[in-house]
Amino acid sequence: MAPPESFRSCLEVNSVTHPDSNSDVRHSVASCPICEQGLCSIRACGLVDDKPSHGLVVCDECEAIWLQPNVQGVHIYADAETPKCPIDQSPLYHGNNRWATLDDIDRLGWSDAVNPDLTYQPDSDDS
Repeated sequence: MAPPESFRSCLEVNSVTHPDSNSDVRHSVASCPICEQGLCSIRACGLVDDKPSHGLVVCDECEAIWLQPNVQGVHIYADAETPKCPIDQSPLYHGNNRWATLDDIDRLGWSDAVNPDLTYQPDSDDS
């Protein structure tokens, strides 16, 4: 099910969707309830034909991981030296995984969980 147009418009005003895996734009669901410092952002994992087979929510500070967008549930941690996706054991931050785009989030069915006010986008101005 596609998200309401108002949801997509709101996110697009606050962010830019990048199809490449090097994008620093992060769509977040909440502030981290564990460390209270980071944002819990969605990663698209297990990419096949540029489409995610599953998603994760990862805190950008303490690296707590949730297998669903509800950060009040059970969380786990990946190995600090070689973090891997807990579902398919692929490298968490390289290769077959990326910070989720709006299309990824739609495909995962997690659009309702995204908080547009918490979208992280690095400044495009290099000055």
